[in-house]
Amino acid sequence: ELKETEEVDDCGSIETVNKLIEIEADLEDITSASLTGDIEFVGELEQDNGAIKEFVYKGAFVIVNGKLELALTGEYDDEETDEVVLELEK
Repeated sequence: ELKETEEVDDCGSIETVNKLIEIEADLEDITSASLTGDIEFVGELEQDNGAIKEFVYKGAFVIVNGKLELALTGEYDDEETDEVVLELEK
């Protein structure tokens, strides 16, 4: 579900595009026999006042037919989020 767009200036031509979220994580100890496991990642968000707040997402992953599925719950500002399921493919 599209939540936010941003304006990008490409050599003088301003275009409205979907805001991209990039997730980088290391998945260790994965073998072809077991393409499942737990995952946790921590990130930071800069607030309007310049302060930095940390967030944490924890959950599980599974790789099926080349697709990565993440089931995650998050913590931000002492509040927990509902579970979100992301299905990603190359």
